[in-house]
Amino acid sequence: MKHNEFIKKYNNGQLRIHVNKYDAKQLLMTNILPKKYVYSDIFWSWIWMLSFPIGIVLLIWVDFWIGILVLIVGINLPKYQKRWASKFVVQFALQNEEFYYEAIENALIELDAPL
Repeated sequence: MKHNEFIKKYNNGQLRIHVNKYDAKQLLMTNILPKKYVYSDIFWSWIWMLSFPIGIVLLIWVDFWIGILVLIVGINLPKYQKRWASKFVVQFALQNEEFYYEAIENALIELDAPL
């Protein structure tokens, strides 16, 4: 599928896109994607890492339930980071024709027509 056809079908909702979440997350560690996506991932990685010690401190010295809430958020953040990485890949594939063809060739993106 050509890139302009991909954009048209994506915007009309005629296309289902499957992105390998793990490869998308690994792609963020390279210099292929724009810096705004990489910086977003770095920010949320730091929030994830700091949520555990902060959650334990809150659990012990401030309020039990606030600490539990921070720990629950910290446990769930990696799952959402992988989802965001997949969305970043799709957004960049829409913007960059060369990246789109590379992603298709390397099976990072798989395209399906909706049922």
